[in-house]
Amino acid sequence: MSVLQAIGQQNIKAEFAHRLQGFLNKDPDVRQLFTGATSITTVANLLAALSFQEGDARFQSDTLDEELVFSLFFDSFYLLFIKELEHNNLSQAERLILQLSRYYGELMAKTLLQAESGEMAEELPTRAELLKRANCVLQAWEQLNKRYALQRGSLCNMGR
Repeated sequence: MSVLQAIGQQNIKAEFAHRLQGFLNKDPDVRQLFTGATSITTVANLLAALSFQEGDARFQSDTLDEELVFSLFFDSFYLLFIKELEHNNLSQAERLILQLSRYYGELMAKTLLQAESGEMAEELPTRAELLKRANCVLQAWEQLNKRYALQRGSLCNMGR
């Protein structure tokens, strides 16, 4: 890869991260997660970096919606899920991406189940795949929650 190509890709990711930040800022439930040390800008940049693939049409989109944003969180979730299981060492921004993945997974599942009855036949396979991905994220999140609970329990028992 040439230097110019690398700079071009960085520019695409930066512009997309800026649009993503604006999208995330619109949701008060999402904004509430950013009262700590990690900014929404950091999370948007990390999410763009984790989910970027050369030629990915999602990064060319001018408008963002829940489906597109969830697809980015889905991609990033599994990378971070594996990192957490293998190394048990995520940064605060990475943990926020996991939480936001769960949030958008719940949102997608709820939205898709409500809209299912009125779908046209050609949209059903796409919707079914999105629902499957949302359920995968939610099941994996439950596994992480159990793991975190066990870790907290073992830390509490160390003093006894």
